[in-house]
Amino acid sequence: MTEHQESPRFLTIKDVAVELATSESQVRALLSCGDLPAIQIGGRGYLKFRPVPAE
Repeated sequence: MTEHQESPRFLTIKDVAVELATSESQVRALLSCGDLPAIQIGGRGYLKFRPVPAE
């Protein structure tokens, strides 16, 4: 039996930057122009992204 590793429920800016092979500042730029959807959880600085399932 193989071990199934679940992906995180939400991703951070740092996680998204790694996935997109870009910088955190570029992710923030995509957020500010509306090209990258995110939700804010809690107070300032807690932006989260939903991971897209692999096809």
